[in-house]
Amino acid sequence: MNVGELKQILNSPRQIKDTDNIVVYIKERWVGPTPAVDINSIFSGFDWDKGRLLFYPEKDLCLFKDDKYKTALLQLKKILAHDHRNLPISEIEREECLKIIKGALG
Repeated sequence: MNVGELKQILNSPRQIKDTDNIVVYIKERWVGPTPAVDINSIFSGFDWDKGRLLFYPEKDLCLFKDDKYKTALLQLKKILAHDHRNLPISEIEREECLKIIKGALG
């Protein structure tokens, strides 16, 4: 999307109000309102970012660091699968899974 396309949307006859928040959609499965993060500020790029309009979100858009989230999710699924099926899982194994999850979340 470029600035011209953004201007076109903002100037369209849709019901856009000056008080409407600008947010960034976060692609997640969710029930209820669309997951989004407010925009804290917008800057016109310069130097290497010349020709770009930079939107800075209020929060980080990624909750997990690196690819550790895959491991964390697998461990969480393992715990939940045991809980759901009422299968025994050792306390040591559960603690190890939780340790991996906490490590991925930083």
